[in-house]
This record gives sequence, C-alpha cells and structure tokens, in this order.
Amino acid sequence: MAELVKLAKELLRHAEQLESQLKEIQAPEPSLEAGGPAMYPDSVRYPEIYKSREAVADKSKRLLQLSAGPADTLRAIAGPERSKLAMCSVVDHFDIHNAVPQTGSISFSDLAKKINVQQGILERVMRFGFSFCLFKEEPVGHVKHSALSQAFSQLRGWLHWMARKDSALAFQAWPRAVEVYTDDPKPGVRCMPYNIGNEHNNAFFDALIAEPGAMDKFAEAMKCVSSASGGQDGTIYAQAYDWDALDEGPVVDLGGGKGHLSLAIAKAHPKLRFMVQDLPSNEEPFNQAIPEDMKSRIKYQVHDFFKPQPESVGAKVFFMKWVMHDWPDRDCSAILKNLVPEVERGAKILIIDKILPDPASKLTGYDDYALFADLLMWTVLNGCERNVEQFKALLKMTDERLRILSVNRPPGCELGFVEVGF
Repeated sequence: MAELVKLAKELLRHAEQLESQLKEIQAPEPSLEAGGPAMYPDSVRYPEIYKSREAVADKSKRLLQLSAGPADTLRAIAGPERSKLAMCSVVDHFDIHNAVPQTGSISFSDLAKKINVQQGILERVMRFGFSFCLFKEEPVGHVKHSALSQAFSQLRGWLHWMARKDSALAFQAWPRAVEVYTDDPKPGVRCMPYNIGNEHNNAFFDALIAEPGAMDKFAEAMKCVSSASGGQDGTIYAQAYDWDALDEGPVVDLGGGKGHLSLAIAKAHPKLRFMVQDLPSNEEPFNQAIPEDMKSRIKYQVHDFFKPQPESVGAKVFFMKWVMHDWPDRDCSAILKNLVPEVERGAKILIIDKILPDPASKLTGYDDYALFADLLMWTVLNGCERNVEQFKALLKMTDERLRILSVNRPPGCELGFVEVGF
C-alpha cells in the first residue's frame, strides 16, 4: 500500500476513535471556529483521549509532509512557518485579540482606526493570519475571532517571549554555537547560543535581573507554557505520584519558587506537609501566593540547592519540577550530591521534567516539542532535557548507589516523573 494512502487510513482510524471518545463523555468536538474548546478534557480523568490525540497529531504531521513533498516542506519552514511567530508579534504588540469583539466582527477600517495603523498593511498582515486560522475574514472586509485567536491570551506571554530580539538572536546563533560547543568550557567562558547571539557573557538570569520587568515577563511566559500543557491547574501532578503513601511527609519542593505546585498537591492531599526551598528573592512572592489557611502545611525555607541541605527535616521526598533541565550534567550532579545524605536516611528524589524519547524508538510527529525543548534549554542555559539512559548516566556519575525506581509520563502531560533512590 502506498505510504500516502496508508497514513491517511491510519489518520482516519485514530480520528474516528478520538471523535467517539469525545462523544462518549459529551465533550465538545475540536473546532477552529470561535467558541471552540481551547484545550482537550482533563487528561487525568480521560487519558485515552490524549493517547488518541497524540496519534492523530503524529499521522497528520507526517501526512502533511508527505503530501507537500520534501522541497515544499523545507520551503515552508523557511517561509510561512517562520513568519507565523512574526504575525503573532503583531497581534501581541497592537493587542488585536482584544480589539476584535468576542462576538460578531469588526471592519478592517474600524480596526485600523482602533489600533491607529494604516488599513492597507493591516489587511495584508491579517490575511496571512487568516491562512492558518488566526482570526477569520467573515464577512469579507471584516475580522472575526477564531478558536486560535480566542486562545491567544492564554499563550500571549510565551509567544511574546519567543519573539523577543534576544531570543531571536540566540536561535540565529545556533551554527556558531555548535561550532564552538564543548562539554567543559573554560571558566568564565559561555558558549551557549544566547551569549553568542547577544554578544555578551552574562548568564541568562543575570541578564533578566538587570532588565527592568524582564523577570516578571519571563515568569508569565513560563506560566503560559505550563497552562497549555496537561494538568494546567496542578491536578495531573497531584495524581501522577502516590503522594498518599507519604502520609504527612514532609515533602521538600526544591527550587519551588512561589510554591504553586506544592499548593496544588497539598489541596489534593490534605495530610501532606511541604517545605518549599528557594532563594531569598522568592520568599515574598511565596508569602503572597500561598493562602493563609495553607501556610501551616506549606512552609518556605531560604536555601541554595548547590549547597548542602540544612539540618534534616526528615523529608520523605525531595521533588524538583523544571529544575534539572536548566543545568548541564556536572551541575545537576552537584545538586543531587547534596541530597545523597537524605537518601541515605530513606528519602526519595522525584525529578519532574521532560523525558526525551529513546534514540532506538521511532520518533513520532508528537516528539518534536520535547526535542525542541532540549535545544531551547541549551540555547539559553546550556542545560538539556534527558532520556531515561541519560538520567541513569547522571545518577551513576553522582553516586553509584543511586538508581531509577520508577518512570511515569501521564497521558496528556508533557513532563515525566523519574523517581530516584537506593
């Protein structure tokens, strides 16, 4: 059977399965029309829906490439695909998603006056957006929301961040960064794309701290990324691990920032106690984020995870979400070594990060985001995402006794759970 027809039939089978699953729970069908669902149903309750969705996405991407052909696929990457982020930047800059009414439509003439731009160029830019369903032209000469444009607010922080000049320059520096890359750079020398592209030697977060408002914008971008993945309210993290087996804990949230994840888990498991450890700069935001009625169960402790743990609190689990991927192996090993004495006392380590596909496995069209995330970490921090074997190698270089006890990636969740102990 020809590959094109085979893929089309597989896509139809998975699409019909997905449609059936959504009907079974009376969930709205996927739609690009205004009012269409921005996300799929709760992945914790309906994991099979997310498995079907991943299969549909995989077959769709492969079918698109096959139908376009190799040359036009590459041409699209350099042309319209690249320009879609620029289009989103225009929407962000002029607040167009809020200027267009949520119901009905607005004429190009009125929209141009509302955002104070020339109508002709507005029409040209907007019609490019129409081509990938970011807004609709309905009726002719008018702009109307689509499901994508209505979801824009949810992802605005992330889209804004990725379109920043320093981000763009960092990605453009990939060739040079590959050329000079080394696992063991000289002290004080940074060879990641962010520094090469922006022609300075400042660490990423140091540069943000020096720029007024940049840390707040970065936090908003991270919030957007989290909200767009499964379990945006923390539910999936509260259900994907046997927290109840820990009784009252305590649990230490290493590098936990404002404590949002600890709060979500604590709400779902009312016996558990938490200690959020992070730098002094996060203590006041933590105090503002945690409700008063939860502060008896969720405490804050100023601590740098590159230093030995303070006096043992008898933690049963130390968990780290989006921590390990920020650092190369030598730094991650240093973080883990500081936890080894606690593991000797019986504690477990829970790493919550993306888990890259095994190199021996067949990559799907749904793996591209995880692989992009790996290179994004390298681009700005010289960090990385890891597959299971890379996690094992990291544990071995830290302490021969450390081993992976379990690995779990819940359906619909972009992150996996790697449980570590002796």
